Order: sequence, then C-alpha cells, then structure tokens
Amino acid sequence: MVLWTCRRCTTRFAVGLPYCPQCTSTDIEKEDGVPKITVHGGPSDAAAAGEPPAPAAAAEASEVEQATSEDAAAPDSVAEPVAEVAVPDGTVEAVLAWVGDDPERAQRALDYERAKPTPRTTLVAELEKQAV
Repeated sequence: MVLWTCRRCTTRFAVGLPYCPQCTSTDIEKEDGVPKITVHGGPSDAAAAGEPPAPAAAAEASEVEQATSEDAAAPDSVAEPVAEVAVPDGTVEAVLAWVGDDPERAQRALDYERAKPTPRTTLVAELEKQAV
C-alpha cells in the first residue's frame, strides 16, 4: 500500500490528502515507485526488470495478432449474424410494442405465445392480424 509521509512530523497518511492530517504541513514526501498492473502482461515493474511477460499474457497477445492477421487476410468476409432478440414476456402492450409493424416479429411472437400452456387470446388475435 502506498502512503505519503509528512517531512515535518513523519506521519504516514493516505495518498491524495492535501496536507498532513497530524500537523497540517504541506511538505509531503510522495512515493512514486508504485507497480501498476497492465491488461497485457501484469505488473509494469516486471517488464522493467527484464523479466518475460506472463505465459497467459503472451498467449493472449499471440491470439490478438492471429485474429488481426485473419481479419486483414479476409476483408470481404461476411460477419456472423447477430443473435435474434427474444420475444418479450410481458404485457400484451409490451409484446405489441416490440412487434410494431414487423410481420416477422409478429409471427415469432405468435409462435411463442401459442407454445405457452395458456396463450393469451387477445394477444393471439392481434398477432394473427399482423403475422406473415
């Protein structure tokens, strides 16, 4: 844990305070040697000491490089379709608002409602008007 030290009374206190809580002096000694954790390879001081990055970080970096090279090799490839949004399981108004004017959504909502043990007749009637 990093603490700042008052040069006047030698009290150690939390980083960020504007002055010493003991004597109110602003003559503060700040510790700067704080190791920082990076996303790519762990502590930054390990890299400064000449140590190799952690195996997990090296594997992650190679996966990123591989994915980048695959993306560059196939720029005309089609992205995978986004997963379909589930039919909301709410009030009749909520389902009809989700359907809107889309006949395909109306059909999905109708199929979903009919699969229930007790389908709502008012919702089924409205969806049948709009479904494909």
